[in-house]
Amino acid sequence: MQHPNLNLPIRAICSITSGATASTPVVIIESYYSNDLDNGNTNRWYRKYSDGHIEQGGYATNLVRDTVVRCNYITAYTDTSTIQVFITPHSTGEGTAPSAAIQVADTTTTDFGVHYDANNIANIDGYYWEAVGL
Repeated sequence: MQHPNLNLPIRAICSITSGATASTPVVIIESYYSNDLDNGNTNRWYRKYSDGHIEQGGYATNLVRDTVVRCNYITAYTDTSTIQVFITPHSTGEGTAPSAAIQVADTTTTDFGVHYDANNIANIDGYYWEAVGL
C-alpha cells in the first residue's frame, strides 16, 4: 500500500488577494547578499517575490547614544503603510550599566530611523535588522 505524501509543497503563502493561488504560487524573483561594509551596515540581503513583497535585512553599527540614526534599505519599498521593521540589538556584554534601549523611530520607503538610549554605550555595539513590506 502506498502512503500519501503529507508534506506537500506550499502553494499559497500570501495573505493578500492578488497573491498566490494553487495554480500560481508566489516565487522569489530576485535575491541579493553582500558582506561588504556600507555606511556601517554589513551582511546585507534581500529577497523580492513575484507578488511585490520584499524582505531584507543586515547588521548595522551606526548607533549614536540619545540620537536617531538612519539605516538605508538595500532596495526601496513602494507603500510605507505595509513596512514592518524588526531590530535585535547585539551586546558585547561589557560595561557596568546594564540598562539600554533601542527602538525603531520611524520608517520611510527608503530607510528607517533607530533610536538608542543607554547609560553605557559599550553595552550595545550594533543591531540586526529585518524589514518586510510592499
